[in-house]
Amino acid sequence: MARIKALILDFDGLILDTETPAYESWKRVYRRFGVDLPFEEWALCVGRGMVFDPHAHLEKLTGKTLEREALRIERQGEVRKAVESQPLLPGVQKIFDDAELLKLRLGVASSSPRNWVEGHLRRLHLFSRLGTVKCAEDVAHTKPDPELFLSTLAELGIRASQAIVFEDSPNGVIAANRAGIYCVVATNPITSRLSFNGARIDLRVDSLADIDLPSLLLRIEGDKPSL
Repeated sequence: MARIKALILDFDGLILDTETPAYESWKRVYRRFGVDLPFEEWALCVGRGMVFDPHAHLEKLTGKTLEREALRIERQGEVRKAVESQPLLPGVQKIFDDAELLKLRLGVASSSPRNWVEGHLRRLHLFSRLGTVKCAEDVAHTKPDPELFLSTLAELGIRASQAIVFEDSPNGVIAANRAGIYCVVATNPITSRLSFNGARIDLRVDSLADIDLPSLLLRIEGDKPSL
């Protein structure tokens, strides 16, 4: 049977709930201008980076020109403060600890910028425990393209059949599907509202705290043919 050798985790919304503060921050900005930020517009960028431009969208709605740099600095500070006040999401610490006990390598694959992802991972004392961290700058295409996951596999020196991906968003799941990697989904308050139609979920849990890693390995390795 194929033996699992590594776990690959998304960052935003899986290790920390960065997605709720970011969305709530933009909602407050929109309300300041007397309009609403439609969730379906914001949802376009969840798990894949900022393909939706809130500045341009708000300017179109209001007919006003924003002071973008001042707004960026204001929001960046607000969101960072909110994120830094949060603990790790439930189950994350145990996944790291159990992976190390089971001698599994760990990687992070995120569509977000490296300074954001690596900065928080270092602050949380997780960075040194990772075999690799792949971010938006490391690939030509972010999720739902599989490039982030394929690059992570290559860096870890393993095949797709030897890894498990942990994700929270449809774009992330589709990227894992395209890379051929078993995918576990644990949603958050933002991604629980999204449609996963078109994405194949191998296992869905309410949080990573529901994962018993040894049992999961037995389930997956037992399902795989000999290689």
